[in-house]
Amino acid sequence: SLPLLRRHSFFGGTVEYVGVGHQTHVLKTGHSAFEDGTVNYLGLPAVAVGLQFLSKVGLQSIHNRVTALTGWLLRQLPSLVHSTGHPLTRLYGPPSLHRRGATLALNFFSRTGRLIPHCALQEIFSAAGISLRYGCFCNPGAFEAAVGMSVEAI
Repeated sequence: SLPLLRRHSFFGGTVEYVGVGHQTHVLKTGHSAFEDGTVNYLGLPAVAVGLQFLSKVGLQSIHNRVTALTGWLLRQLPSLVHSTGHPLTRLYGPPSLHRRGATLALNFFSRTGRLIPHCALQEIFSAAGISLRYGCFCNPGAFEAAVGMSVEAI
């Protein structure tokens, strides 16, 4: 019966590709096409631990630390340059803490100036023990504009 089911819209992890420039998308196949952000039941016990931590440390302390880390990254990222002179990163959004949250949207580039695919970055960061949220699938139009994709290229 699964092959008979058809989606008329998509959310979160149900899509392989979205192209805003030419208004198309490719849905995942099989059961993956119907998994709209399934609740992580195994992670639910961590909610109580997290709330206890928040009560102990305090939201203001966490806010202050996250703001300090974000500010440090905003100051350091522009100085990361390959030996060829090409920048390692391109940051999107405000270059300072003014009117900015703690999430930094950026791309990484090779020493020749080519965009490094997010899948390759995930492998590199995972091997180094760094947790990274990657991809632009929540806002594909912004990704296409950020990397200069034309409708023809898509």
